[in-house]
Amino acid sequence: MGYARRRKNVTAEFIDSLNVNHSYTCHSKYDYWFVNFYWHFVDEDRFKMGPGIGGAFSYYRFQKSGIIDDREYDAYDIIKQSQFLTSVLFNMSIYMGENVSFNIQPYFQIPFYFNSLVHYGVLENDLNPTYEIPEEDWDSYSEWHWNYGLTISLSIGVE
Repeated sequence: MGYARRRKNVTAEFIDSLNVNHSYTCHSKYDYWFVNFYWHFVDEDRFKMGPGIGGAFSYYRFQKSGIIDDREYDAYDIIKQSQFLTSVLFNMSIYMGENVSFNIQPYFQIPFYFNSLVHYGVLENDLNPTYEIPEEDWDSYSEWHWNYGLTISLSIGVE
């Protein structure tokens, strides 16, 4: 069971050709909650190995706020994304001491639910003002994509 969180703010400031001051702040937020369960078929004093299953919920939000001349704009969502995932895992743990283990965990994740809310008008205008996305595509879209990867970790704790 675990939780991961990342937060980052990036600020940019410039004066345009009309001598108007622009100041923007981009807020990035990511939260990830997970629960994993393993069956260890090889269970020795210093080495454990076996398959596992897991479930997770992740949430990502990208916002922008700013000041143009003397007008201040509240933070608004550019991208908001949430997903529920199931995981097929494999765990290999090498115990290096009484309360220390080195873990290698390849995983394959399949989403139950994935939804992205993207404000395409704002996003595309910021990135490329000469390109336009049709209004019917502004609201949201759903994707089902599978994730896979490898986690390597060092666990320190007491039993």
